[in-house]
Amino acid sequence: MFAFAAESETVVIGAPAELVWETLLDADRYEAWNPFTTRVATDFEPGSPIRMHVVLGPLKLNLTEYVQEVEPPRRVAWGTDFANRFLLTAKRTQFITPIDPTSCSYHTPLPCRA
Repeated sequence: MFAFAAESETVVIGAPAELVWETLLDADRYEAWNPFTTRVATDFEPGSPIRMHVVLGPLKLNLTEYVQEVEPPRRVAWGTDFANRFLLTAKRTQFITPIDPTSCSYHTPLPCRA
């Protein structure tokens, strides 16, 4: 059994939270801001699959996870269980926090546990 967690730095973005939300959920342009995930296919509805083409150095993986939470314009989360929770349960939650009408912050804690 193992557990690990990784998270992003909190980043301040000079754009309104609503614009950052629209960018985050624009599956057709996802790789424009996230070169790690070069393709995303989903409708971002809770319970829907999110099919991702992920680049990990020389590895190129096709992963399917499921949308778990959508709270516009502040939070979206998806995840999956690997090997029926035996190996790993993963959830990625992305938070957008308004600072003022023209800026917000973005933060992604990445809890993963076995």
